[in-house]
Amino acid sequence: MRSLSALVIAGVLLVGGLPPLAGAGDEPASCPRGTAAVTFTPSVGRKSLLVSGTTFLSPGREPVGFEPPLIAAAMGKGRRGRMLMISATVSSPGAGYPPFSGGPPAQTGGQPMWPVVSATVNEIAVEDVRSIDCGGSGLVPTPPYCLLEATWWADLDVLEEAFPGRLIDKRLCVRLHGRDFKGEETATFVHVTLRAVQVSK
Repeated sequence: MRSLSALVIAGVLLVGGLPPLAGAGDEPASCPRGTAAVTFTPSVGRKSLLVSGTTFLSPGREPVGFEPPLIAAAMGKGRRGRMLMISATVSSPGAGYPPFSGGPPAQTGGQPMWPVVSATVNEIAVEDVRSIDCGGSGLVPTPPYCLLEATWWADLDVLEEAFPGRLIDKRLCVRLHGRDFKGEETATFVHVTLRAVQVSK
């Protein structure tokens, strides 16, 4: 079995090498919402976006990035002198709420999962993938709830230099991709939130 680190590296390289959404100089052809059922009206502006919903994490340890996005949204055009901050959460149902048994908080007993996520902007990979082992590997105990919080940063000037015509003065399509690296074949129901904001350097 290939190691997680090898798959992580392969996933980043493969996502980074995907073809552009549109030809150089064009607006992105589309920015689908992904597989998530959006749970409230997305908040999208010139410099920021916020969208949330529920979906299923597909099982498997293939490189992350080729599967349809879990959730996605488009914001205003990329500007020079800006950093793009992308943050996301992936959580099992009930994450953040204490058990209501009246006794001490439970330490185990949740659903085993091993979420692994990556972020892209206009189909360009941003930094590395993020993951948390909530018992999906079989090597650690399964917590009552699973919560993965991730943040990525992208220098739009640097990315534009590497991918000319893809970001500056183009609408930014931010996508969250993910899989469940647990060994089972069943998909995992999760809640996902995606946020992005352009900030001055």
